[in-house]
Amino acid sequence: MEAVESTALQAVTVWNYVPYNTKEEQDGWNKEDLSIFTSEANPRADSNRGPHLRMPSVVRPYAFKLAGKPVSARFDGLHDDKCFIMRFEEDPLARTTTSEIFVPLGVHYPRGVDIEVSDGHYKLDKARQTLTFTHNPQVASHWLCIRHRPCEYSAAHSSRMPSSKFLATSPMLEARA
Repeated sequence: MEAVESTALQAVTVWNYVPYNTKEEQDGWNKEDLSIFTSEANPRADSNRGPHLRMPSVVRPYAFKLAGKPVSARFDGLHDDKCFIMRFEEDPLARTTTSEIFVPLGVHYPRGVDIEVSDGHYKLDKARQTLTFTHNPQVASHWLCIRHRPCEYSAAHSSRMPSSKFLATSPMLEARA
């Protein structure tokens, strides 16, 4: 999925249904696991404990309203921080400076999110799972970073993402965006 998403910001739909999918065998081809379904028991307490959809594989953050020209977007669902980084440039024809990003809180961010932005301000509407980011129109290039809030213990020992000042020019941002 990451290879498809990182190619020129193309929108894609992937439908891969493997009724015999398991954690050990995965999809049974090429050691990949793109199936949206698993025959294993659902671990959620509010479920019937039977086969179920694998939501983390199909639900991810994305911008559904973008006040600018997209440059890059990347979601790293394989790491614990579930980092989503998006960059875009000022669009002189845009009538607004407000962008809206879907943030699947229950699926990828149960402990909440840490959000960093290049400029402007933001507001997270938890009920709508929507991040509203209003950028500064005087700034030409914008970015935002959403990541899973670390556990109490790992917060003191984590250095996966640098601070805002460093993030703006970080090789990590370049590598992950």
